[in-house]
Amino acid sequence: MYKQLATAVGLALLVSACSSSSDDDPAPGLPIDQADSVVLEVTGFDASSHEVTFTLADDSGEPLTGAGDNYLLAFLGFSDQVISAYNMGWHHSEQFGCGEFVPQCLGELVSEEPGQYRFVPDVTPEWDESINQLKLMIHVAGERAASDWQTITL
Repeated sequence: MYKQLATAVGLALLVSACSSSSDDDPAPGLPIDQADSVVLEVTGFDASSHEVTFTLADDSGEPLTGAGDNYLLAFLGFSDQVISAYNMGWHHSEQFGCGEFVPQCLGELVSEEPGQYRFVPDVTPEWDESINQLKLMIHVAGERAASDWQTITL
């Protein structure tokens, strides 16, 4: 009787040890809406498609997840032409995003893996021949924190 009980207990322990699941492991990253800081770094730009890749983390380097609800990307094309009334260089912009910045979402923000994102515009901007400089403005926000506005020359 004791031998059967010991065998049953041993099998139960073996089955429970072998059936441990990675489902119990916490998902990597911190939801952006729980973050107290947002650090954004642009890591790539494809000039033909205008796809932008970037990372999001908090101040401690923890990757941020769930960032698709509140963001803005604007491409700014600059020319040497000057508007004389304001002595300001002529420019053209194409704006994309979602949330408070762009209520009807334009473009798609894809999470490649925790903290790594790829933005794909729904329409590739077409620039006039006079455009000689292209810049990107980008901003991503959660409920408690937002990235600094960044303007990057592409």
